[in-house]
Amino acid sequence: MHGDENLKHYLKFNIDSTVYATSSSYKLEIVKNLLESPTSPIERGNFTIIDDSIKFKTNTESGVVVYKGKIEQNSISLKVKSHINGREFQEKYDFQPY
Repeated sequence: MHGDENLKHYLKFNIDSTVYATSSSYKLEIVKNLLESPTSPIERGNFTIIDDSIKFKTNTESGVVVYKGKIEQNSISLKVKSHINGREFQEKYDFQPY
């Protein structure tokens, strides 16, 4: 978690190398609708995987967020840098069945 403790950051990786990201206080079951809608106001980008490394950046009307990290067995550890608010942090994201 980062920022507001009630917010969770969700990432959805798609087979076509696109990635969607959003922060929400809602559970995954509700956030799925946002992540599946092509018109929802969420961050969007493309990811690249080389061996166990992943990198991507997402774009919104507000700016860009850059992610770099390692893929682990059941999670991804990412360094995140927001060019929107200048914040940098490291976060571990657990894989969830979708």
